[in-house]
Amino acid sequence: MSIEQGVSAPDATGTKATNLLKRNSDDVGWEYGVLVDASNKDKVKCKLCNKEMRGGIHRLKEHLAHEGKNVKKCIARTPQAMEAKEKCKIWCAHGWEAAEII
Repeated sequence: MSIEQGVSAPDATGTKATNLLKRNSDDVGWEYGVLVDASNKDKVKCKLCNKEMRGGIHRLKEHLAHEGKNVKKCIARTPQAMEAKEKCKIWCAHGWEAAEII
């Protein structure tokens, strides 16, 4: 898994896109989160509610799925947030085998 930093470039509307830190991974959690700092892989930010947290992608998926005792639940209530919640609940229940289910 490598880390890439997005480059500011004009998008379809002509505005500059924001720089984002992304990890190249098939993990469902990266659809909804980004790294806060490339040198600290445990600090991630939820794209839906902008909450920053430590604990890596596993903690982010628990945050999105409203699972686990040590994580604050995502407050976003959009259709995308509900989709994230369902995908991450499946992942929390089945682990990497969830990739075949999702």
